[in-house]
Order: sequence, then C-alpha cells, then structure tokens
Amino acid sequence: MNKEIIFLLESILSKRDYERYKFNDFIQSGYDVRVLDLTSFNNEDYKEEVDIYEIAKEIVYSPSSKKEILDYIKRVDKNSLIISLSRVNNKTLFIYRNLFKKGNKVGFINLGTTPDVYKSLKKRSPRSVLRKIKNIIIQKFFGVQSHFYIVGSKADILKAENHILFSKQSSIINYNSLDYDLYLRNEKQIDKSTTRTKYVVFLDEDNLNHPDNNITGIVPVDKDYYLELNKFFLNVENKYSVKVVVAAHPRSRYDKISNPFQGREILKFKSIELIKHSEFVLAHASTALSMAVIYKKPIIFLSSRSYHSTYIRAIKFSAEALAGIIIDLSLNNYILPDSLEINNIAYDDFIEYYLNYKNPNNIPLVKLIQDYYTSF
Repeated sequence: MNKEIIFLLESILSKRDYERYKFNDFIQSGYDVRVLDLTSFNNEDYKEEVDIYEIAKEIVYSPSSKKEILDYIKRVDKNSLIISLSRVNNKTLFIYRNLFKKGNKVGFINLGTTPDVYKSLKKRSPRSVLRKIKNIIIQKFFGVQSHFYIVGSKADILKAENHILFSKQSSIINYNSLDYDLYLRNEKQIDKSTTRTKYVVFLDEDNLNHPDNNITGIVPVDKDYYLELNKFFLNVENKYSVKVVVAAHPRSRYDKISNPFQGREILKFKSIELIKHSEFVLAHASTALSMAVIYKKPIIFLSSRSYHSTYIRAIKFSAEALAGIIIDLSLNNYILPDSLEINNIAYDDFIEYYLNYKNPNNIPLVKLIQDYYTSF
C-alpha cells in the first residue's frame, strides 16, 4: 500500500507546526509526507511575516485557484491518507468531495478545543439542532463525510461530533492536546532554567497584530490595550515584589516593533519554562493556560469592558473552568488578592476535558496513524 500522507493546511507551514504535527516522525517512519497549502486560496486577506520552514519547502504545494487544486487531486493516489487542518466551507467543500469520491480516507486534526467553544457546543438549543440537521443534509447532498478525527480531550470529541462532515461512521483517534504533547517532550529534556528574580509570567496572545485578525475580521482588544495592561503589571509588581515577564505568542513579531510592555522582558518560544518556574500566571484565554494547569500554577485572568464580546466570553469561560479570579482592567477599583491558591478538582477536570482524555499511555501520533492506516 502507498504510504503517503497529505496534510491540508490553511496557514503557512512554519517550523513550529512542522514539529507540532510530527512531520519528521512520519517521514522517519517511512511515510511520503506532502502538504497542500490552501493559505492563499482560502484566505485572500491572510498576511503573516513568516516563511515556509526551509527543510519542508519541497513537500509544499500552494495553489491559488480551484483548477490548480483539482489538477493536484487528480494526481493524488487513492490510497493516500488525507489529514486536514483546514476548514470546510463553501469555498473548500469541493476539495473534500473530490477526495472522498476518489476513495481517499479523509480526516481532521481536532485538537485544542477551548472552554468557550465547549460550553457553546454543550448547550442544546434550536440552533444546535438545526446545525446537525444541516450537516446531515450537506453530507447526503454532496456525498461526502469524514472518516476520522484526531482528538485529545472530551471537549475535542464534542467538537468533532458537531463538525460539518462528522457521521456515525467516523472514527475517533485519541491522542493528546498539542500543549500536553509539548509538555511531555519538555519533561524529557534537561531543565535549563537559570536563577532569576522572582517573577510572574503574562501569556501574550498578540491581540492587536495576530494574523488571524485578518481572517475573522475581529480585533479582540482596543487601542488602550497595552495602557491598561502595563498599569496592571505595575500594580502586580509593587504588591507582590515580583517582576512581570512576557511569554510572547509564537506568531508575534515584537522584534519588528518597539516593546509595547514598557521595557519588560519579552521571551518567545519559552512559555513552558517561564510558566514552570513562575510564582503565578497572568492570562486572558491563551491555550498556554494548559501549562499553568499541568504545573499547578495559580492564574489571574485579565479582562476589560473594552474587549470584544466574544473575547470577554472566552476569558470568562476559561476562568470558570479553573475556578479562577477575573480582574476587570477597565475598572480603577479592582483589588488584587493577598494570596493565590488553585482549585485542585477544577485543575484535574481541566486536564480530562481539554488536555488528555483517552491516551493515558501517551501513544505517539505516528503510531496511532499507523494503526489506523493498517486497518483499511
């Protein structure tokens, strides 16, 4: 059988994603790995100052038209396994339909479902019922459905079950969340932490400049974002005799702009180490909260009346899931607690619902896919 895996992406294949989705593990296990990059086709307004990971350039094909995509699909072997990280919408549905008709096994990576999405999907409403009916109609009318979903948690499973191509025949492949997998890899390495002044870490989300803002059309914060944050950081530093260190979002480019955190230290690709050795964590709704949960760190959640309503809701649900404290930065009379503790029950539940559910032995992704591959 042809051992080819084709990943469908809708953002540029960076070094970070190459490592997160185990491309090298698949290649070393004998798979011919290819990438169909739908970035320019699916997101005309997508802008990000990042290049394709150098060693992966030769495996990436980036079409810009429907014809180019259809020509590519014609050349795909019917035994190739398709793993998608791209959305299914009116513009991309034809891709899945043609691959399904050809006989390819098509599945989706569905990892990292957040508390706000989980709460929304869990709530039964006329809208949720209509969505499932609509999904069934689309599947029957277009003759396409997903063969499998790679999930890592209870929340991921629920999200998969609400996916537009999910059917009763779809298989669930239980993996870990990406952050949990990152934690496992980090724990195998020698701890390179250095002695530093007591600090707390802020989990940056690059809210004003995140490239996804161009896709969603939503900027989650307003122009006073950094003003409110820096004022709060100063209060934290004075009350707890610590300094605030910024764990920069992996896709941020603070090297290209002046430091918006009033000269505070900004470190990129160091979130795990920073969280692990911090006194506590400051955050909005970052997925890196997972690391704070794993390392049992107290969290202060930061919100503001000036944030977009969807972002306020995301922060609220994250805080509720962890029984955490929310500080409204737009108020002048907020009170910082004298001490911080964690809710162990809430933290343990968070791991099951959002990080690791049915992969207690931490079976690698490539082994899970190999098992699935040999089953058909």
